[in-house]
Order: sequence, then C-alpha cells, then structure tokens
Amino acid sequence: MRALDTDCDGNLVPLEIVKRYAIEDFGIFDSNRDGIITEPEWNAFAARGFGEFGFTSVRLSDQKILWRYTRSIPYVPSPILYQGVLYSVRSGGVLVALDPETGVMIKEERLSEAPGEYFASLIAGDGKVYAASAEGKITAIRSGRPWEAVASFDLGEPLVASPALGAGVMFVRTSGQLRAYRAAEERQRK
Repeated sequence: MRALDTDCDGNLVPLEIVKRYAIEDFGIFDSNRDGIITEPEWNAFAARGFGEFGFTSVRLSDQKILWRYTRSIPYVPSPILYQGVLYSVRSGGVLVALDPETGVMIKEERLSEAPGEYFASLIAGDGKVYAASAEGKITAIRSGRPWEAVASFDLGEPLVASPALGAGVMFVRTSGQLRAYRAAEERQRK
C-alpha cells in the first residue's frame, strides 16, 4: 500500500492505484465504497489469499479429515470428480489427477497445446474431461488412470466462462460469441 500511496496520507484513492491495478479494480479494495482505501481495507483484501488451501477429503459422519492435497491447486477453476478420478487444472495448463479415496496423485502434466491461464472450471462427459484456457484453447482429455490429452482446438478469442454440456452439445461462451459444438459421431447420425 505504501508503494502506491503517492501523497503519503495513509490512504489510497483511485488515481493512486493505476500504477499497479486497473482503475476499474478500485471497488474490490474499497469495501465500504467511500472512494478511499484505508489500511484496514487494504490489509483485509490482501489477507484473502492466506490460509490453508488445498483439496481436503472429509468423512461426513464424524468430520474426520481423510487426506489433504496442497500442491498444484488452482486459484479459480473448480475441480471435477469424474469416473472415479479427481481432476484439476491450474495456471500454466497443468492438469492433475488424484485418487479420490487416498489423495495420491495419479498424474500431473502440462497441457502442451494450451499452457496459458485457466479461469473456466473443468467439465466432463462421454469419457472425456475438457479444459478451456483463457486464450480460448479447449483440450479434450480421455479420462482414466492415467489420463491422456487427445485433442486441442483454438477458438481464436478469449474464454473465461466454463463451457457446458447438454444433449450431446458443448456450449461455449467466448468474449464475443455463444457457440455450440456437436461431437462428430453425433453429427453423422443426424
């Protein structure tokens, strides 16, 4: 905060944060919306990223922690449990698969065709897990122990929303369009 406080008054105003943040981001720091970021507001926002992060398996009957996994944890995308494997993708395009019973890593590998940032959550269906990067690259992964990346395609525009599957169609909202993709086998039957 001190590095941004150009007038050294102990507070920040919108024009002071533009050295490091977009002016539109001011409101996420200014919790009481009074146009001034105080030191307590700054500290509360900064502390949001601290704590014990990871995947934790808890037995519901007695709330006993069965296992905890704290490596390669994504900041935004949600993990998905599919066909007996827990999948997760994080920035850099690193996909990790865990055994949901033990928390033991099955496989961790970078998606070589889509190594960028990830905000969309994984989706799964028809034996595949799909990972969508912020750059608009979607990778299809054959689920299993171990998983295998089988295809990747570039939509050519940014994508941050999680795709959705329904009725044999993948719906994808990019920064400029809502698109629908049907599997090749499905198109041939119609």
